[in-house]
Amino acid sequence: MRFVIIYIVVFLFLTCCNSPKSEMQARFEYIDSLIYAGENELAGKVLCGIKDKDLSDERDRALFYLLKFQNDFVLDKVSETDSLIDFCIDYFKSNDDCAYFARSCYYKGGTLLFKDRVKEALHFIKMAEDAELKANIPWLRHLICNNMSLINIYLGANQAAFEYARKSLNCAIENDNIPWLCGAYNSLALCFYQIGRKDSAEFYLDKTLPYINKVEGREFRSVLLTNIGVIYYDNKMYRKADSLLGRL
Repeated sequence: MRFVIIYIVVFLFLTCCNSPKSEMQARFEYIDSLIYAGENELAGKVLCGIKDKDLSDERDRALFYLLKFQNDFVLDKVSETDSLIDFCIDYFKSNDDCAYFARSCYYKGGTLLFKDRVKEALHFIKMAEDAELKANIPWLRHLICNNMSLINIYLGANQAAFEYARKSLNCAIENDNIPWLCGAYNSLALCFYQIGRKDSAEFYLDKTLPYINKVEGREFRSVLLTNIGVIYYDNKMYRKADSLLGRL
């Protein structure tokens, strides 16, 4: 499930609010921009500078916990307890904040995937999917669909895996987003590989190749190249596989 986990943390950001910002809200948005830019060590330092007395209400506390949970997750610092993200889920659900509720459920699911508690992860990511339908957040919809496809591959639910992979592809095309497109092609390739249609898997992996160098984020590129290389090896395309894996 490692390729799922890595992909889960590639594109993470808060949508900015158009209303006047409080000082703490501005700090939260700054932290989130650091996480999105991959400056996770710096984001962690800024988060450490926020003390409990700085959090004026439960919303500040929930946003702080969500960002901290996210940043720790990106740094592979997965807590043994889910109390912080559970607080976020409960708060945003009770306040009918679909956007942050969806995001909180998504990270809860990511943590469960990391722990190989796949069926529980499916439950929370499905909750994130339902909430996102109301919130209408394209980047989150893409990630949910892509990872729902990968989870269903793991569970052997091939039809559902294909359905989510195609939804992920549609979202990528609609938003003209190259990294999303690569992720969707990768999911479709894995779907076909799962059912033994190696030629179709190779077809979608080949569609990914022209975009690899345009994908920011070394970890995500490595995941894409590794998946491509493994399938090429299995198809006995050794020279092509070696060439790709040499780019890791």
